[in-house]
Amino acid sequence: MDENIQDEAWWRRQAAAQGEWWRKRAAAQQEQTLRQNNLMYGGLIAIGVVLVQPFLTPGGAALDLSAQICVVAFSLAIPLLSALIVLNRHETYRRRSTSSVFVLVAQQAALGLGYVGVVAGFWHIMTIAGIAILSATVLGVAVHSAGYVQVEEEDAKATPGAEQPPKRHDDHMSEVLRYTAFTTTPTGGNPAGVVLDARELSDAEMLAIAAELGYSETAFLHPTGERQYRIQYFSPLAEVAFCGHATIAASVALGERIGPGTVNLTTQAGPVPVDIAADPTGEITATLTSPPTSTRQASEEEVRPVLAALGWSADDLDPAYPAHVANAGNDHLVLAAASRSRLADLDYDFEALGKIMADLGWTTVHLFWPESPTVYHARDPFPPGGVVEDPATGAAAAAFTGYLRTLGRLEDGTVLTIHQGVDMGRPSLLTCSTIPGDSRVTVSGTAVPIQ
Repeated sequence: MDENIQDEAWWRRQAAAQGEWWRKRAAAQQEQTLRQNNLMYGGLIAIGVVLVQPFLTPGGAALDLSAQICVVAFSLAIPLLSALIVLNRHETYRRRSTSSVFVLVAQQAALGLGYVGVVAGFWHIMTIAGIAILSATVLGVAVHSAGYVQVEEEDAKATPGAEQPPKRHDDHMSEVLRYTAFTTTPTGGNPAGVVLDARELSDAEMLAIAAELGYSETAFLHPTGERQYRIQYFSPLAEVAFCGHATIAASVALGERIGPGTVNLTTQAGPVPVDIAADPTGEITATLTSPPTSTRQASEEEVRPVLAALGWSADDLDPAYPAHVANAGNDHLVLAAASRSRLADLDYDFEALGKIMADLGWTTVHLFWPESPTVYHARDPFPPGGVVEDPATGAAAAAFTGYLRTLGRLEDGTVLTIHQGVDMGRPSLLTCSTIPGDSRVTVSGTAVPIQ
């Protein structure tokens, strides 16, 4: 019990310390975006003043319909643009933006209309210039409101300047379970949070729960039918499309409650069926079928800075296994270590590698060493999740299995064994296999509760 408590505390400290860099980086990026927006708004105001000013000269000729439309449009747009600049400079509007597809489309539409207005104004097509810039301004106000309304509501209840604790879910919500996957002991594997019924939880509440737990991912299930679930995964920092170890943990937890059989999960990366089986002793094994796998060779420009961040040289790589970017729901850079000792000696630049991975959209860097054609040892740095290293990464294992098949090193139906987490003191065992005639692969493992 004491070891489990200490272990959970270690995960919490690690997520808090290493996630701080990502929070600062996200804040800096948003600050830069707001500055760019304010420059654009200021530019549109200046253009509006220049275009309207000749029509407002005392003693000038009567305004025709085109000029009237232009003057009215800019008379409305200029105050709204000024208001947006003021709002962007206000501290409460700097904390969170939306990921809504509709808002993102509206952002692009506003930019496009702004450009149309500028071009039309240059060619003195005043009606189009005024209408386009007014439309861009209205969309800008709408985007700003949609992107930040939740923060406004939360800040209205908060003490100004005070840091607010994470919002906890209500007691009537489904219990937050703690499991560790790809192991048979609580001190091994990769811990994950599991909520078996998250239908009443908002995305913000799920993110808060994941951050409070501090594990690399937490799985939230939304029952949609008989043994049918929509599943979401949250790291302490953001939602992710797919997570293998949290899927195994959630499936074992389900198996303990609804019994063996197949459950069908719907993830952002696509459908993921999971077969749940129990042996005579009652131990449950979950076998997920991954999203379709794909892989491509990584360029030298991609690999070189990663090696520098790892503190490795080209000689530390095994040339028999070319560097690839493999995918089974998420992208993973796959690099082969030339020796087991090279794999064991991992001390990398967290900030530098994290920036590279964020820029390229990679989830982990999957480092591996082949013990034999069917037995591999792996390590997965995971800066995007605020974690130095993942003890067991089911999504990366699936992508890696597809990579080996593409290289011709794995025949269909071959069972692959991956040892992970050994060097960080949390040994994990992942079993993978290809499916004949199918780009998907299977990943199997056990999971146990953390008391």
